[in-house]
Amino acid sequence: MLTAYVDSEVYVLPSRYETFPMTILEAYACRKLVVASRVDGLKDLVKNGETGLLFESGNVKQLARSIFNLLNGNYIAKEMGLKGKNFVRENFTIEKVVERLEKVYEEVVEEKAFYE
Repeated sequence: MLTAYVDSEVYVLPSRYETFPMTILEAYACRKLVVASRVDGLKDLVKNGETGLLFESGNVKQLARSIFNLLNGNYIAKEMGLKGKNFVRENFTIEKVVERLEKVYEEVVEEKAFYE
């Protein structure tokens, strides 16, 4: 999969529904430009105009325009790629993920103890 990211210019995720797509984080980690549907799960990960571009789900013209704009705006595109990579570095290190999981487990254990 890494080869596909390295060989690409833009990562596009035209979903109608998403929860938490790891592929967005993978694309960010490879400093790829991201274009994604403005749906729950994606709009939380893609900061429109900062780490990528969002388009209305099902709007093919808006999708095409977003891809065109990214491919023809080198300075902004490079900046977005770097911001995406930094987003992953700041929020999804193994330490941060483990810390968040520990908090979830603690909350579950506390809640279970409350009901016993």
